[in-house]
Amino acid sequence: MGNLLYVPKCLAITSLPHRAFPEAEWRRSSGNFLLRVIAGDRTLVPCGSYARLFTMWLVTQIIFSKKQLIETNESLHAILKSLALKTDGDTRRRFKDQAIRLLTCSMSMFRDSEM
Repeated sequence: MGNLLYVPKCLAITSLPHRAFPEAEWRRSSGNFLLRVIAGDRTLVPCGSYARLFTMWLVTQIIFSKKQLIETNESLHAILKSLALKTDGDTRRRFKDQAIRLLTCSMSMFRDSEM
């Protein structure tokens, strides 16, 4: 896949929070778009660069596989390397935390006419 990553339109327009967000729901609007993220059970809202990078990695996997269900044999180490991130323990721990938050949250995007 190389270094090419796709950014979902909704996140390019609105974005996830940059820092930890203490509440269970995050809302961000820009123009006529609204992004709503609800944290999963026993987790927080995904935030920061690792959550955004993992989102781009997931979307890229979907685009290249042309499937909505992603099955990967890649290890966390391989994913970190493909994103040009360090593979040390601290990076792995923080990335995995954000990946779990992202995979367990509910994310919805609305346009003005749908709100």
